[in-house]
Amino acid sequence: SYYNLKNSLIGIIFDSAPAYFHGKIDGLLSALQYVGSKEQRDKLINFARSLDPNQLKRRHNEFWSGLRNDTYTSENIPQLYLYSDCDELANVKYLEEMISHRRQQVGREKEVWSHKFVGSSHCGHLKKYPAEYE
Repeated sequence: SYYNLKNSLIGIIFDSAPAYFHGKIDGLLSALQYVGSKEQRDKLINFARSLDPNQLKRRHNEFWSGLRNDTYTSENIPQLYLYSDCDELANVKYLEEMISHRRQQVGREKEVWSHKFVGSSHCGHLKKYPAEYE
């Protein structure tokens, strides 16, 4: 159950995440390029194109707000953010704002760690920086 999972967590690692797509269809379509097989991707892209733009923006805002203010932060579960300065999906500006916000919520910087890679693509840190990543 949710509570068993929550109680067994010792930390959370966000690698090239969370994605920030500005609540616009183009951003969502960009994110979907990384999903599954071509067949799965095509189905999701067709579905995404059918979404109402206002609903999409509202849902994005709910999603991002929920991530910024999740209960894990207030419970002091350590978090590690691995991200890049040039990731088109995990926008560095919004990630750094979230990291700063979570550090303020926790009240102790040691509970929220981050590492910004230079020049690695979305989910490409291990490939570009294998020693540093491991």
